[in-house]
Amino acid sequence: MVDDIAEKIRVRIMQEAYDLAGRNDSEGYNSVKVMCSDVLALLPRRKWVGLTDAEITELHHEIKVRLMGTYKTEDIYRAIEAKLREKNGIKEET
Repeated sequence: MVDDIAEKIRVRIMQEAYDLAGRNDSEGYNSVKVMCSDVLALLPRRKWVGLTDAEITELHHEIKVRLMGTYKTEDIYRAIEAKLREKNGIKEET
């Protein structure tokens, strides 16, 4: 949620910067760009959560059972990606 809010703030600030640039207000444009950087720097960053050894073993078994021994590299990567997204609270991209 914080990332969504941060992105909306960043987009709004950049829109203002482009409007100022369109009016040849380079000083205003540069000020707004600096504000955008300041806002992003103040926002909290989530710590990335990786897979534990147990989760890697579980994923390996799950993939092996699901594919019945016929490994497709893409399927393996997709399963790992899905697990990491789940652990890090990242919504599936559509």
